[in-house]
Amino acid sequence: MSFLWFLSEMRVPVLTYFLMGISYIGTPFAVVGIIALFYWNINKKLAYGMSFSFFVSCLLCQGIKIIARVPRPWLLDPTFSAVDIAIPSAGGYSFPSIHTAGSTALYISMFLFYKKKGVRSFCLGLLSLIIFSRMYLGCHTPLDVTVAFIITLITTLVITFFWNRYGDQKKDDVIVAFFLGALAVALLVLDGSLFGNGTVDFSNAKDGFETAGLALGFVFGFPLERRSVNFVNEAPGAKKALRFIIGLAVALIIELGFKLLNDTNVFLIIFRYALNGFWITYLWPKIFTRYENVQKKPAV
Repeated sequence: MSFLWFLSEMRVPVLTYFLMGISYIGTPFAVVGIIALFYWNINKKLAYGMSFSFFVSCLLCQGIKIIARVPRPWLLDPTFSAVDIAIPSAGGYSFPSIHTAGSTALYISMFLFYKKKGVRSFCLGLLSLIIFSRMYLGCHTPLDVTVAFIITLITTLVITFFWNRYGDQKKDDVIVAFFLGALAVALLVLDGSLFGNGTVDFSNAKDGFETAGLALGFVFGFPLERRSVNFVNEAPGAKKALRFIIGLAVALIIELGFKLLNDTNVFLIIFRYALNGFWITYLWPKIFTRYENVQKKPAV
């Protein structure tokens, strides 16, 4: 906590608002949006590697969160104050940091894939700022971000190593999906059990249900797309823009629509995130591929 106190004395409005923006880039929603951009328009194989690293690390960190149940810094020390505008987005327990886990999975995957020094410097610089922002805003301790970073770094290095060598072998899709699905189900069972017996309240259990649901949607969509759609990233710039804008808009409609309908029913929360994962990985690629193929056909 001493380091957070030190950072709190450095706070000035301009830096605070800047780091709030940086912190938002590290939210799971923003990270998934960037992965979707890569998946639909830039490089599918890289996007899959990003996704595996993101889900494995976040599922592990969410599991640790509800087992360790470490309160946020302002609860650990009631005399400490986080930045007010950052508190609403800091739900759940503090240790380890999901912002750090998701961002590390994304930017370390990019760092390992791209060889240009400029791109690599950008990835490391932005990741460092995101991690720093979580401490500056008072949402996480150094231990929170360090443990999340180490877990995700190891996870990403291992997944990248194997995915670069075996990622084109579709026969292994079921194995990958089964492993990721097993992790998601394990988190659902753990989270559901602790929530059911009252050990963890709804506000702290919710993030785990959301992460597991999104992972399950990916688990079903990933092998289906590879076998029945197998779309290509190459397309005119206008079509790529439409892919991203429409795809993300529908994902947002699914999120907000179900949230307005009911944001306290566990099964609806899991279904909502699973549907979004399935939409991103399979349903939307199937739709835009069919439409683009029709557009390519010459008029009779």
